[in-house]
Amino acid sequence: MEHIMITDRQKSILFAMIEEHVKTAQPISSQMVCETFDFDVSPATMRSEIARLEEEGYLHQPHTSAGRVPTDKGYRLFVDALLAHKERENKKARAALRHVADCEQEAYAAFAELARAVAALAGSTVFSGSLRSPAFFKAGVHDTLSQPELEDSSLRKRFGDMVDSIEKDLPAFTSALAHDGPAVFIGKENPLSKARDFSMLVSRCKILGGDGVVVILGPKRMNYRKSIDALDALCDFLD
Repeated sequence: MEHIMITDRQKSILFAMIEEHVKTAQPISSQMVCETFDFDVSPATMRSEIARLEEEGYLHQPHTSAGRVPTDKGYRLFVDALLAHKERENKKARAALRHVADCEQEAYAAFAELARAVAALAGSTVFSGSLRSPAFFKAGVHDTLSQPELEDSSLRKRFGDMVDSIEKDLPAFTSALAHDGPAVFIGKENPLSKARDFSMLVSRCKILGGDGVVVILGPKRMNYRKSIDALDALCDFLD
C-alpha cells in the first residue's frame, strides 16, 4: 500500500496516538498528546500536525467534539513499521512457548497448547491447527469479547460467525501462508468480507515436522506489537 509522505514528527505523533488508543479505546485529543508525550511543540502546532494526519487519511474524528482515532491506513503504516523493525529476542514469549515443546510427541496437544500460549501473549483470540486437518483449536475468545468494541451486538455476531467458521474460511488466506513471517490484514484488507471490522494475523508454523497455521483475530484496535512479537517468537522457537 502506498503512503503519502508525512514528516518524521507527524509519523511519531501518529504512532503515539495509536499506542494510546490501543490502551484506552478512546479517541485521542491533541491536548492529551501534548500532556502525555514530549514532542516539544506548542498546542497550536500539535493541532495542526494532527489535522494534517486527518487530511491525509491516517486519523478520523468519530464525533465533532471528540479526539481522533486511527483509520485502517493509519494502522497499516504503524504495522509496516513494526514488521520492518522486529525485536527478535522476546524472553517472555519464548518462556511461554516452552510448554509447546513439552507436547512434542503429540500434535493434538501441541496445537492446543500453542493456541493458549499465543493467546496469553497477544491478548486476542487465537486459532491453531494443522493445514492437513479440518479441526482447529481456539483460545482467548473471552479476551476479545471483553473489548469495548464488542459491546456492539452486530459486531459480536460477526465475531461469533468468524469463530465458528475459521476452518472453512482458511483457504482464503492461502497466499498469505506462502509468506515468511506473519501476514497482517487490517479491516478492509481482509479477504473475508465478514472480517472487515477486525484485524487478523496469519502465520505458518511447523510442529512435529508438519505444516501448521496460527491465526490471531481481534478488533482493529488490537495490540499489534504484542501480536507480531508473539508470532515472531513462535517462528524463531519452532525453527
